[in-house]
Amino acid sequence: MDRQRNKQSHRKTPKLAPLSPPPQSEGETITIQGPLWKWDLVSKLRDGLLPAFVLVLLVVVPSLLIPPIQNQFDRPGLLVYMLFLVAVGVMLLAAALHEDQPLIRQTWYGLAGGVITWMATEVSDRLSGTGLTSLNAVPYFLIIGLIVAILWRRVLLLPVRGFALVFFLNWVSRFLVSGEQFLAGYFHMAKLAYLVTAGIGLLGVLTSLFFIILRSRERVQRMRMSVWLWFSTLLVLEILVVFYF
Repeated sequence: MDRQRNKQSHRKTPKLAPLSPPPQSEGETITIQGPLWKWDLVSKLRDGLLPAFVLVLLVVVPSLLIPPIQNQFDRPGLLVYMLFLVAVGVMLLAAALHEDQPLIRQTWYGLAGGVITWMATEVSDRLSGTGLTSLNAVPYFLIIGLIVAILWRRVLLLPVRGFALVFFLNWVSRFLVSGEQFLAGYFHMAKLAYLVTAGIGLLGVLTSLFFIILRSRERVQRMRMSVWLWFSTLLVLEILVVFYF
């Protein structure tokens, strides 16, 4: 009887579910003395507006360096410049994968690495003349984009997602504006597409600022919105370059 009771009690004992891993922390805390609204304001500036501004600089500054390097050193200078940008982009991506660092810092490295790697791709386009924005390049970017989309949630970490996202958004902005330039050469009315793109960019800037300043609650959320703020600003800058340069 005792054995049967022990067996029954053993059967009725519920099995403990395995402990789920603790959620990944957003990273280092921002130490601010004073009320909570000061911390929130600093976080919005540091995690929302500052990343977008830095990403714009990482596009503008390397782009401005391409013409003087090409005029001074020609193709060998562009080759060295491209290799330098590739090395910096790879180093930033490697730094983004260090798990002993805060998640926010890893995301910073991933975003910066994606932009720098794209700039290396643009310099390579100057060297080879393959045409990153031509129709021949669309299938290659489409295939790579589909592979990244499949691996997005289950395989890729947040910093790697940021790296891939800003890389492809750079190509999208260039392809969109280049396509409008091609159409404007054949159809005068196609120049209205510039105004539409600029309007979409300005709307994206205002929407991103609204969410960062008024709707965001977490640091990672602000970092994500900063990417769209940067992309919207990039669209507007591309249109300004077409009109004035």
